Amino acid sequence: MKESNYLIKIRYTIHNFWLKKMMQKTDYIFAISDTMKSYLVREGFKKEFIFPIGLGFDSTIVMEQIDNSDIIEKHNLKGKMIAMYFGAMRGTRNLEFLIDVWAEVSNKIKNSMLLMVGGKDRDISRLNNYAHKRNIHNHIIFTGTIERKKIPAYIKSCIMTIAPIPPIPLFTVSSPTKLYESLGCSCPVVGNNLPEQGRVLKSSKGGLCIPYNKKDFVDTIVYLFKNPNVAFEMGIKGREYVLKNRTYSKLSLELDRIYTKLINI
Repeated sequence: MKESNYLIKIRYTIHNFWLKKMMQKTDYIFAISDTMKSYLVREGFKKEFIFPIGLGFDSTIVMEQIDNSDIIEKHNLKGKMIAMYFGAMRGTRNLEFLIDVWAEVSNKIKNSMLLMVGGKDRDISRLNNYAHKRNIHNHIIFTGTIERKKIPAYIKSCIMTIAPIPPIPLFTVSSPTKLYESLGCSCPVVGNNLPEQGRVLKSSKGGLCIPYNKKDFVDTIVYLFKNPNVAFEMGIKGREYVLKNRTYSKLSLELDRIYTKLINI
């Protein structure tokens, strides 16, 4: 494990070195978030040359038209209280944290089930082994990689999605796609207070923003399981916010505005 962490640090150091070299030769930079823009300014780049354009939601997705019956049947989810994590599962994501959380959630909510959607084989194997060690493998389903177009159907099957993102520099500058996809699909998000994720959850009221610790995640997940009407109302507010502020059609208009401005300089 130490060797793995060491190699990860080397890879990111090299990556960041060459990234900065390339950015120094560019005229303008499109940052993925306001936080990344602030970071780049601290690194010496001029703020007037940096334009943050984050990620968003495909507004053509209509949840009423999504059929999730095959998912419920395939994974035997009927009658279960379901939450979901989806996305990358590599070591830097520290999803052992989520499994530790689920060990306590499953003790409090006996019919709870956690869907772990995505991940490479080696990461699934690592996390599945850890779930067996914690003796909660019967409360977690690893689906492996699925087609992106099927993600809304998985989200529709859940009471909430969970976004425990380690508060390290690699992620604090990010624009978390799963946040907007979940909210856009009318599903509330339980996530920790990273800059963009925290701001969106608080502004939209489409989920609950909490500190990155096990107790808060356990308590919040259990609360939404026990109060599905609250979760449902959060989902409605989350979708309204995303459709108003974070669809790709709206982001494309903003990108067009920036390009027009730059062309006319």
